Amino acid sequence: MPALDPRHLALKASLLDKIRGNPIMAEVFAQALAEGSAEHRIMRSMTVEKVGEAIAASRIARGAPGYEAVPGSKVHMGVFMDYETTGLDAEKDRVIQMAAISFSFDRAGLLSFDEKIFAGFQDPGMPIPPEVQELTGITDEMVAGKSLDFDAVRPMVLDARVFVAHNAAFDRPFAERLEDAAIREAMQSRGWLCSSSQVDWTGRGMSSAKLGLIALECGWFFGAHLADNDCLAGIAVMSEPGEPEPQKTDSQIAETGQATENSNEAPSIVLSDAFNEMLRAGSLATHRVWAKDAPFEAKDRLRTRGYVWDGDARAGFKSWWKDIATLDDLIEEKLWLATEVYPKRGGEVGLADIGPRDRFSIRAWAPARTEFLVRQDLKIALAARKSEAEQPSLALSG
Repeated sequence: MPALDPRHLALKASLLDKIRGNPIMAEVFAQALAEGSAEHRIMRSMTVEKVGEAIAASRIARGAPGYEAVPGSKVHMGVFMDYETTGLDAEKDRVIQMAAISFSFDRAGLLSFDEKIFAGFQDPGMPIPPEVQELTGITDEMVAGKSLDFDAVRPMVLDARVFVAHNAAFDRPFAERLEDAAIREAMQSRGWLCSSSQVDWTGRGMSSAKLGLIALECGWFFGAHLADNDCLAGIAVMSEPGEPEPQKTDSQIAETGQATENSNEAPSIVLSDAFNEMLRAGSLATHRVWAKDAPFEAKDRLRTRGYVWDGDARAGFKSWWKDIATLDDLIEEKLWLATEVYPKRGGEVGLADIGPRDRFSIRAWAPARTEFLVRQDLKIALAARKSEAEQPSLALSG
């Protein structure tokens, strides 16, 4: 960067005096720089106040009231959660920090959040691995003798219709093992959404689905990798606006668990945020397939097809498994398994239909049923099954 001449230095000093003495002036300069120069981007410190303003601005830009619910739309509660742990295995590792933010949403998407962020440490009863201390900044001394205040977090958990985490496949198994019975039951029985895997961040122009990188690309910077910082970052990125979508009424989206009003109400605004994209994705059924006892020589074909090897036998047996998006895709997958993996005598697969209540849960690793696939007349049999199939209930909560 070239050195400034004396005139520029004097101008800089004058601007600094104005900015330091007036926070509003600082914001005005930041907005002017962002709008007036393609060579600069503005990064804002992630604070509760600024995230609240960003949510309101996003709603207004999409045609919704900024700080109030869309008229006629029911408001629901959710909780964004994050856990820091001693490792990745929920059966063996322990929670060392838990954070949670209660938020509200209507049919326009994210509406507001509680400024009181719950955050608490817990002594895991074991040394925190050095790599975890380096990543999180949480030391053995910080958690010594600490326990989570379940009395403080229980009300927001019991009021929540849905839980959200940025990596729900990691967070939910730990949440389902918490010591408090009422909280544990809620974590196990209600719907979960994932702001990482259920939002098309690449399609939104992001280079990664990592929360810190998304926040940076959205113009935010925040502190260390702690659970409470991650929760606030998750709330911030969920308010990112998206592309226009067909108008819907509350009744038309009631099956997602969002609302239950009658069908004569006015349609919602026509833009959604990342939260609504996540909610739509989370309301759809997916299907998990386990290729039981697949021949060893089929492993390369299975891997190329997108199957993952579960050597820990989480399903009760070691197997290749894959998640299938739609019922049509499941039909095709069965045909592929029968013709490309199993010999002519056929083979057994495990199957499970997964909705929000079970997705990311430890329950999702247990097949609900099995089916024996054979080549002969398979296409005819599967076509008949498809015509009789009914989609499972996808309500987010009871």
